[in-house]
Amino acid sequence: MTRRVLAGFIQLPLLLAAAMLAVTVDWAGLTPWASWVYVGIGLVTGALACSLSRRISSLSPSAALVFAVIFFRLVDVSPVQPAIRAVSRIRVGMTENQARRILKDEFPPGGRFTPLRIADPITSGYLSFVLDPRNGKYNAAVIQVGFVHGRVASAVFLAD
Repeated sequence: MTRRVLAGFIQLPLLLAAAMLAVTVDWAGLTPWASWVYVGIGLVTGALACSLSRRISSLSPSAALVFAVIFFRLVDVSPVQPAIRAVSRIRVGMTENQARRILKDEFPPGGRFTPLRIADPITSGYLSFVLDPRNGKYNAAVIQVGFVHGRVASAVFLAD
């Protein structure tokens, strides 16, 4: 009985990890590195809980966390996810057309998450737009691509 209680106690960090996963996806996207951290937490706590309780059912909470990570890597639930991907794909030295093509790939016209001003012209050397001005969660999250002489000089995502 005490082994099962201890196994349950070991899995308490999974609750924190699950809450942090939701915040991470919505605020900063889910990077590959962060994905591995969450999967590692799930695997370690699952292995410890299963070895203590000697029940395969002890793996259920850990498996749920790992499947949630996989789900969030495959499905965009927030405009932050394609924003992070776009910024990571845009490289210094690219032309404006190349950068816009990447943005269009990640935010297709008529897609689930299409920023209103993504097609605006460059002003003051920057292509800059808010992810979703109509949604309070994303109305201050900005993608900013800086250009010098028609080439990308910087690309950043500024979280809300």
